[in-house]
Amino acid sequence: MTNNDILRRLRYTFSLKDAYVKEIFSAANSSVTRDQIVAWMTKEGEEGYTSMADQELATFLNGFINVKRGKREGEQPIQRSSASERSPSMVVPGIIAVIPMRSRLR
Repeated sequence: MTNNDILRRLRYTFSLKDAYVKEIFSAANSSVTRDQIVAWMTKEGEEGYTSMADQELATFLNGFINVKRGKREGEQPIQRSSASERSPSMVVPGIIAVIPMRSRLR
């Protein structure tokens, strides 16, 4: 599963509009354009498709957590620039926090 697939599934699961996805990135102190969002949502192999980097997905997940639970006080999580520096515990808690318990048991 690619980062684009993860973003696409979260977007459709939670009915996130493009403007709200931009707000989520803003909540993680990042900015994206509508064109970037459309390119990420485009299916692989179709015209206009752009692969979403690990850093961009991590930023989205941090922003999603900030929007749903509120920003934690103090310093925000450090985002690693390399997949080799990323452990499953850095990304999975963000996903677990927003996916209902039934989904985790399958």
